[in-house]
Amino acid sequence: MKRWYSRFVKLIFIVTRPLSALVLHNSRRVRTIVTAENSVLLVRSSFGHQLWSFPGGGIEKNEEPVHAAARELKEEADLQLEEKQLKYSGEARIPSGKKYPMINMVFYTAPLPKIEQIQVTRPLEILEVKWFKLNELPSERSKSVDIGLQMLQNHSL
Repeated sequence: MKRWYSRFVKLIFIVTRPLSALVLHNSRRVRTIVTAENSVLLVRSSFGHQLWSFPGGGIEKNEEPVHAAARELKEEADLQLEEKQLKYSGEARIPSGKKYPMINMVFYTAPLPKIEQIQVTRPLEILEVKWFKLNELPSERSKSVDIGLQMLQNHSL
């Protein structure tokens, strides 16, 4: 059932790609890099490219990016963090697809002392949520993962 649903949503994404590209172009979105015990939290969304990515999403009108990051963590992985636990890491302009649309991504980091229990709370939106060792990341990951990890590394120096 999950595989069928994944393929169905991917087909819808391909068909509506021109419209979604117009909506997403120059949008501002958030991603949160949650780390614990040399691992990082990744989600695989049913929408879009279905690659592993950091939890995150759109910033609602009049919403602060840090609030959006905390909200998306709760919605996607059932991980409740306070905004003060999220540290601003930077922003990047990332192409979604080959070059278009361009998305303005705001990154936050949340280092945790231990791996927290997580679960999919929105099964229609999120296919999987999982902790990965930093040296065992999936090859099927979005560009934003590599960009975010580079930011994380630069902040650690």
